[in-house]
Amino acid sequence: MKTGVKAIVFVALILLVVGTSLAASTNPPFAATCQDVLTHGYRDGTDLFGKPMGESWTTDEHFHMTWKFIYEGGEHITIDDKQAYIVSQHSGVLIAIEGSTNGFASGVWAYAIHLGMQRIVASQVNAAGSLDNPKLQEVKPRSVNLRCTFVFDTAQPPSIASNRQGIVKQAQTRLKALGFDPGPVDGMLGLRTREAIPWFQLANGLPADGALDEATRRALGIE
Repeated sequence: MKTGVKAIVFVALILLVVGTSLAASTNPPFAATCQDVLTHGYRDGTDLFGKPMGESWTTDEHFHMTWKFIYEGGEHITIDDKQAYIVSQHSGVLIAIEGSTNGFASGVWAYAIHLGMQRIVASQVNAAGSLDNPKLQEVKPRSVNLRCTFVFDTAQPPSIASNRQGIVKQAQTRLKALGFDPGPVDGMLGLRTREAIPWFQLANGLPADGALDEATRRALGIE
């Protein structure tokens, strides 16, 4: 594997691991509309006939699309109507992760969002195909630079953050009492808490999506 590919994969893995460092919201709600201005990617795989396509770097994979980001405080951000997790943030900067699979391909997007610069950069690692079928297999990391227009709502971010942290802390207390270890009861939606919630949901006949939605909060007995 080439050095550049290793670096991108390593960064994605590190970002997944640092879920335990998730901080309480310190940033105002915002909406951002973005256009991709530069994409740099790597390709390696086989085509429909199992023929190697060769390894190559490319800058011609522009998406030519509008990306929409909506952040309302807390540990999630909506990106084109899909939910991503905020894994780390401090004043003016957020790092988000979004994973997906469709049965044929799986991938992870990592987003670095800089409110001061009003810029977003995104990196993806993607793998397609199956172990027992040598046809149409592919690994593809890519990075995308986005030029964005931000609109901020500074009316009530402190209360949003405070309320959300309180809900998470209540959920952690109840999960721990019920035998689902959420890690420290600190109001942070860290890795162990995110692992505990789906197990609780499964045990209570709820969709195991890890979301602290109204049904999950009701089952936990919290407001």
